[in-house]
Amino acid sequence: MDKVQEISELLKEIKRKVEDLPAEIRIAANQINVTTLNEISESLGLIRAGELRVGTKDEPGKGFTGVRIRYPAMTYEGDTWHLVGVNNDVLQVGLSAEDGKLYAAGGKLIVDQDAMTLEGLLYAMTHEATVGANTRSAWLGMWTPSGASSPTWGIIFSGGTTGSNLVTNGGAELGSLTNWTQSGTAYSASTTSPNAGTYCFKCDAITSGTETLTSDRIAVAAGTKYDISCYTKDTIPETATNITATSITDVYLYQADANTNKDAYAFFSVGKDAAGLVRSVLKADFSAVPSYINEVVSSYLYLHQYNDLVQSSLSVHAYRLKRAWIENQATWNSWKTGSTWSTAGAFGSDDCEQTACSTSAITLSAGSGRAQWDSITLDNDLVKEMIDGTFTNNGWLLKETTEPALTYIQVDSSEETSNTPYVSLTYNIKPDYSISVKWYDDPSAGSLLRTDILSTENSVVTWNKQTIQAVAPASAQSCEIIISATSGAVFYVDDFDIHSIAISESMWFEDDSINTTTAFVAGTDTDAAELSKDYIQFPRLSETERDALASPAAGMVVWNTDDTQLQVFYDCDWHSLTASTGAV
Repeated sequence: MDKVQEISELLKEIKRKVEDLPAEIRIAANQINVTTLNEISESLGLIRAGELRVGTKDEPGKGFTGVRIRYPAMTYEGDTWHLVGVNNDVLQVGLSAEDGKLYAAGGKLIVDQDAMTLEGLLYAMTHEATVGANTRSAWLGMWTPSGASSPTWGIIFSGGTTGSNLVTNGGAELGSLTNWTQSGTAYSASTTSPNAGTYCFKCDAITSGTETLTSDRIAVAAGTKYDISCYTKDTIPETATNITATSITDVYLYQADANTNKDAYAFFSVGKDAAGLVRSVLKADFSAVPSYINEVVSSYLYLHQYNDLVQSSLSVHAYRLKRAWIENQATWNSWKTGSTWSTAGAFGSDDCEQTACSTSAITLSAGSGRAQWDSITLDNDLVKEMIDGTFTNNGWLLKETTEPALTYIQVDSSEETSNTPYVSLTYNIKPDYSISVKWYDDPSAGSLLRTDILSTENSVVTWNKQTIQAVAPASAQSCEIIISATSGAVFYVDDFDIHSIAISESMWFEDDSINTTTAFVAGTDTDAAELSKDYIQFPRLSETERDALASPAAGMVVWNTDDTQLQVFYDCDWHSLTASTGAV
């Protein structure tokens, strides 16, 4: 009886303890409940199938947040995983025991047997190092440069001292203006660049003339092919500027009084009155407009008509003048005292262009006595030429197209106190700059051997990489990078780099991909389309570039662009391989 009582009490104690055990850990398929992790011991044996779950009480698929370890694998994001961390049933990190695939950062990082994939605009890899009191940091990742429409790869480097380099293996990535010589004061270090400003120079607005910036000498090897590149950005986009040219000189030319200057009159006329033909010459002062403008967007000549007589219709056009007429001397017969027009009335081919520079004229229908503002639309490109000096600004001849009888207008002249003529302009500014490379036969001084142009741009409004490939001239030992900017230029130059290129990099297949393992083998392909894909293009060099190659190896083959021949190097000289029997 005592034994029965003892067993009964023991069963009650076991029941009470079982009821108190929280379901902290569940192991399926045969569920075993334990109170603490240290109770999971060898006595449980080998668990061949099941799940270990730590997290919220919600079931997976019903808002579970926590960690799951399971075999067989679970499915998330269309893939299978043996260990996962989820937030409200959304996969944040996953690991597959079968192929080692890793899913992390909510899918921003994936590592599998093919590659490591990083997604998004971020600097995903960071490296920081400290030596003594100096700490440098570098970030590697993707970002979208200012004004760009697509992301790009790059490195941010910070903590460098003045003049330090990010890449030092033969590079010319200069860290400050201490490595440059200036001809003026328009250049400064900047904080705006593709690489966060560490390697950027800004050319401030130049008021006149040309400024130049010259880098330190960079050591080069004669005959070596170099790739020289930099990023540039012009900070002046196409912005329209309006200006009104009110400084006007004008005079009318009267056939009926052919030798009398009419400058003193408060009006000028165009057309034909009862006594004869009448034309006028007019010039606008464009000195307030910068000569380096990129384009004229619009241009109008405004005239205030105070009287007219039109029997049928009238059309007045403007023609660019070739003579430097003088306002208080010009007449119907002469453009200045003692110098006659080639044709009286100033419409000879040596006096003015025979094609109007106006795209629309002053047109009037029959009538008389009108007082109003009229305008002539000028050709923008031809006006720009008058501003930048391509065509000397001598103004315009105003002439009625057919000059019928008793058809003319009278216009307030510059002698009036109001309603005087003026020209209205809208123009854009895109100042020019250039980047060039100069090669010398000495590391620090010496003679200039050659100059190559890296870039000549007018307003690159987004960061743009400029690159040239050039073979250093024979006897070259150094080069300089030269920046020249014209008046009005505001631009950034960043990330200069110069490095040598192995001659093998000039060999490629038609699809432009270098292939070092598979080449065309004669006779192995019979399909013509396939053969066209598998040819080899040899390095294309001028004779000067070929002769500048340092110690070419026997058997090297190049295409000589000067002689249009395939040539091979052996017996210390170049020999032609081109057949002499003509085309095949």
